[in-house]
Amino acid sequence: MSPLLHDAMFYSSDEEYVADIQRFMADGRVRGDSVLVAVPERKLALLRSTPFHVGIGVQFADMREVGINPARIIPLIETFIGERPDRSVRVVCEPIWADRTEAETVECLRHEGLVNEAFADTDLHILCPYDTRDLAPDVLAGARRTHPMLRSDAGRSPSDDYVDPLETYAAVDHPLPEPSATPLCVPVGDKLDTFRSTVKERARSAGMGSDCIARFVIAANEAAANTLVHAEGNGSARIWHDEHELVCEVSDTGVIHDPLVGRRVPPPDRPGGRGVWLMNQLSDLIELRSGTPGTVVRIHMRRLENGGDRG
Repeated sequence: MSPLLHDAMFYSSDEEYVADIQRFMADGRVRGDSVLVAVPERKLALLRSTPFHVGIGVQFADMREVGINPARIIPLIETFIGERPDRSVRVVCEPIWADRTEAETVECLRHEGLVNEAFADTDLHILCPYDTRDLAPDVLAGARRTHPMLRSDAGRSPSDDYVDPLETYAAVDHPLPEPSATPLCVPVGDKLDTFRSTVKERARSAGMGSDCIARFVIAANEAAANTLVHAEGNGSARIWHDEHELVCEVSDTGVIHDPLVGRRVPPPDRPGGRGVWLMNQLSDLIELRSGTPGTVVRIHMRRLENGGDRG
């Protein structure tokens, strides 16, 4: 039996939310667990206003910052565990909220499935709250499919809807939609400097700031370089933007076999193999689909020209 405990918690009020997490933390206090609480900022304020965390080593993180790209959440937990090698760990992790985009929500549910793969042999208890007031029924159904256990006032019980994490990762029911605007087709060839220049100009024309442009170009370059290395240059790229975001899609004939690619902290002594990792660290969202036909990577960068934040 896996030492990992991964529970979904459905709540319908702020009071219920705080009370359920207090119970989870009380169990951790008995065990002497270290605790990571990564939830949206408003929920952090709720939890910080209660005394439940006194006496427990608790680290707080705003999920709208640390988990804007869901692929960064597993590395966040890995790092927290790695810094406490002699302690049991509990994590409260709320990756989905009402104003997540559809693409972000799909990637969050894929992440939730992969948690079971990434930490299968880890002494770790993760509690994932889901707000039934705001989240769509299909999202709540997705939570039941990605969490082996469900938590309620009556305790923990198995989820009858739980499926293999790799089935969730395959996302057969969530094919990538066609671009929301007419894309610019960009060649992916040996001259990556030409590719980078085209991506940079497109980002500039979309009104992106200099920092976003730099991150977007590096991420796109990593995707194109992977095509040259792993698919012998048999690839193509498209770039488009709408009022909300800028997207670069790179497609090729290569196949990625590791479902956790780009979702683990790279070993410091490992040369190379950091392409997807860098894409995830630099962009607001990565959509990756890989199978028999090949691989498609979509790199998303939010447009911040109106001064909005990234959450």
